[in-house]
Amino acid sequence: MRILSVASLSVLLTAAACNGGVTFNGGGGGGDDDAPVADGGPDEFHQPDAQVCDQTVPITVTQSQRTPDMLLVVDKSGSMGEILAGGTASKMDVMKQAVAQVIPTQAQNIHFGLATYPGPGDQCAKANIVVPVAANGASAVVAQMNGVQPAGATPTHLSLDAAGAYYQSITANPDGRFVLLATDGLPNCNGSPQTPSNALTIAAAQRLSSVGIKVFVVGFGDVASADPAFLTQLAQAGGTGNFFAANSPGQLQQALQAISGTVVQASCSFALASRPQDQTKLAVTLNGTQVPRDPSHGTGWDYDAASNTITFYGDTCNGIQSGNGASVGVDYGCGGVVIGKR
Repeated sequence: MRILSVASLSVLLTAAACNGGVTFNGGGGGGDDDAPVADGGPDEFHQPDAQVCDQTVPITVTQSQRTPDMLLVVDKSGSMGEILAGGTASKMDVMKQAVAQVIPTQAQNIHFGLATYPGPGDQCAKANIVVPVAANGASAVVAQMNGVQPAGATPTHLSLDAAGAYYQSITANPDGRFVLLATDGLPNCNGSPQTPSNALTIAAAQRLSSVGIKVFVVGFGDVASADPAFLTQLAQAGGTGNFFAANSPGQLQQALQAISGTVVQASCSFALASRPQDQTKLAVTLNGTQVPRDPSHGTGWDYDAASNTITFYGDTCNGIQSGNGASVGVDYGCGGVVIGKR
């Protein structure tokens, strides 16, 4: 038995196997058998022979790790150099501290990258990819954030498009792709640094969401109270429902923690430590109820021999990822009756 905790989900994994009994057949005609033979018949305890069972050694089951990609798109416009209301540090310094506090805690769970905007050369330049998305990218993100200096305007729409172009240039991560946009001001650079670009920014978020790249929005400092309706529209366009308001260092850290925790969902795939001799003898339960096998992957579970994994689909997967806890049992050989499609 092994207990795994992923985000808010607690998954209990059990692996039962058929430990085949050996019958005893002595010289006498009755009573207990006294000599072990593999004769294929039950003994007085109704234990099957070892040769009858397909699996006599328990197989451990491990929940697969999901490691999505997350590109931080951080506003470094001139206003980020201003003191955060109610404090003594600049908004940029508070952002640096929050990133340093939160991002390393998810270093093993998320592939982080960093883009800052405006980019070099022009106050309306699109975001510059400072740290490519990569495994163990958290430390590089923190290091690069330390050197960021505020300057320029707020070309958010151009920067979201730049994030989309970057994601299209690298291999798609099946565990998920995300953008975390952190900004302290309303977007501009619609032809000039002073011209608002709200509609263009919403459209850019929609383009990302339409190709499966969800956009989380953190409204940092003044913008959270200046135009919450716009930030809500932006988050909805990005497929994440609502924005995170951060008007203090603590709120900013909480927002980054909540977003990081949201993208690290429990996987619905479970790796088997060794291969079952006969996959048709697999039986799977969820919360004590046997789940049908469904090779069409509409719901239930299926076994993939190539990767030696069991994966849940549809409503069954949703139940595992609900955060309410789930007990997953896998039984091999003689331990249970297999139900489901063939």
